[in-house]
Amino acid sequence: PYIVYMLRDIDILEDWTAIKKAKAALIPMKKKSD
Repeated sequence: PYIVYMLRDIDILEDWTAIKKAKAALIPMKKKSD
């Protein structure tokens, strides 16, 4: 998977933004549930 990511930096950046947004949305929910 790493090689593919290295070949497609744009896809990685988009994936990271999506991951960061997902984490930002999930972290508060986890804290509230706990």
